[in-house]
Amino acid sequence: MKDVKAYILEFKQVRNFQEVNKDLLSDSTFRENLFALISEDEYPFPEYSSWIAIHFFEKYPMYFNEYELIWKTFVLTNNHSVQRNTLNALVFTPFAIDENGEVLNRVFEIIANPQSLPANLFAGFKILEKHYLKKYPELLPELKAICLHLTQSEKASVKAMLRSFDKKHGLFSGK
Repeated sequence: MKDVKAYILEFKQVRNFQEVNKDLLSDSTFRENLFALISEDEYPFPEYSSWIAIHFFEKYPMYFNEYELIWKTFVLTNNHSVQRNTLNALVFTPFAIDENGEVLNRVFEIIANPQSLPANLFAGFKILEKHYLKKYPELLPELKAICLHLTQSEKASVKAMLRSFDKKHGLFSGK
């Protein structure tokens, strides 16, 4: 059996997602052990294992149901990299994440927090669009209030994200 921590340290140097995906597909125990690192605290293991998860679940979403740990870690973590990575992995979720109130509450906490990083905001809005807004359009007024507050941001990336979101959902233009 492969030492997953040594594997992560090697991956950190080469960053070959095709190779890691092949290894994850061929060995379910290795896959389980690698994704278990997402809930760890010691750098770089949760950051890199959650980053690997994005690339793996984008190509192989059928395996996502095995990893409740990913959404549970997202709900509990304060690590910004792990938040972003687990959110981006959740985009490829084939199960009904829209019925998970814990994830929804945590997404709203992140996007309403003025200290959230732009990448985490973007990932949060992506999850809302993909999994929640179609089923729960009543979330739009609350999102509008958050977006109005975010318009005060001086970051160009946040302003661009808000313009794009407004084009799709008409929060400010009254679509």
